[in-house]
Amino acid sequence: ASFAAKSPSHTYSILDKQGAVALVDHVAATYPGYANIRQLFDAIPRTVIRADFLRFLLLAVEGGVYSDSDTLMVRPLADWVPDGLKDRTRLIVGIEADAGRHSMLIKGTSHRVQFCQWTLAGAPGHPALWAMVDRVLERTAAVKTFSDAEVLDLGGPAGWTEVVFEHLRKETGTVVTWENMTGMREPRLFGDTLVLPIDGFATGVPHSGSSQDWTDMTMVQHMFFGGWKDSGM
Repeated sequence: ASFAAKSPSHTYSILDKQGAVALVDHVAATYPGYANIRQLFDAIPRTVIRADFLRFLLLAVEGGVYSDSDTLMVRPLADWVPDGLKDRTRLIVGIEADAGRHSMLIKGTSHRVQFCQWTLAGAPGHPALWAMVDRVLERTAAVKTFSDAEVLDLGGPAGWTEVVFEHLRKETGTVVTWENMTGMREPRLFGDTLVLPIDGFATGVPHSGSSQDWTDMTMVQHMFFGGWKDSGM
């Protein structure tokens, strides 16, 4: 409801099981390289992996914004990208954890700077989105059992972070690492990808220098109501 209230000119959809199957079948019928995607999708072994997969597939096909149901829009979509960067931005990612140069990673993360996937935005056809689609399809076709840690590494934040950094290196032609982003307080554009600082999508987390109250950088508030559920999709 907060998304529709803050940005009423946009169209909003909730992807249910029927919609997910329709999306997968549309891709199978429309994209020659994905003719067997329905069989691969049906064989994905855990519901949480399917949920991760579908957000990337949906954005790869249609573009737009994905956000978990337990998120609250704080600033309208029109304010997410600074005016001078709107024409050059094709992907928006937000930092969920920034361990900086501390010896220990943030608990539950795999990278010194890690991106969330509870909220993201991208242009249709963006290569990083398709890279995530391919990553999940290829790995679930080869392996049928995934631990919780492996789920995070596959289509969760850890996997998404790997794919984004690889895209940034290709897009910029330079080596882009966590050191380019640690301690950021303002959005920065790397090639075609706008990286939001910790407050962008993760205001209130108890680490990474996050503000505990909304700031001018807070675009979305994640309420952390949801949990992993391996049923229903």
